[in-house]
Amino acid sequence: MRRRVYIIRDMQALGIASLFACVLCMFLLFAGQMLAGEVVFGAALVLMLLSLALSFWEILISVDALKLQLQDMEPPRGRI
Repeated sequence: MRRRVYIIRDMQALGIASLFACVLCMFLLFAGQMLAGEVVFGAALVLMLLSLALSFWEILISVDALKLQLQDMEPPRGRI
């Protein structure tokens, strides 16, 4: 459970950083700084990819946890 909390925290931090970088990118492009805007936009894409990868990892952990919960709820085999 603790690992999932840390993954979610990091995923959200990366997502926020990505959005921040996108806003910064728009500001730079508006200010006429094309190269800087392109570099910041590339960084924003990398941050979003990392955030999505952590999200996928957390989903895999979550599904495994749900499988364990469902196994505990099932009646033992051989008895109905």
